[in-house]
Amino acid sequence: MASRVRPRTTRSSGTARSFGNSGLMAGGIMAQVEPLWSVDEVAIFLGVPVKTLYQWKWRRYGPPVRKVGKHLRYVPAQVRRWVEEDAAA
Repeated sequence: MASRVRPRTTRSSGTARSFGNSGLMAGGIMAQVEPLWSVDEVAIFLGVPVKTLYQWKWRRYGPPVRKVGKHLRYVPAQVRRWVEEDAAA
């Protein structure tokens, strides 16, 4: 028999309260944010091997990168800006 999931309630009012992010996705903040790129996606975009991106990070060269947990992630706009600045130099 499948168990039914009840919506969470607050203690003070006792009314059902949704904890989802539907309000953010419907045209608000999250709809405007471009997802972060993985190392594989940046390597394809730049046309370089993944190993090169790890070497660039170690040498403090290349597009700005940040760690999310144990993974490296790139902000697409910063990668594009880095390509434009690198081409201009």
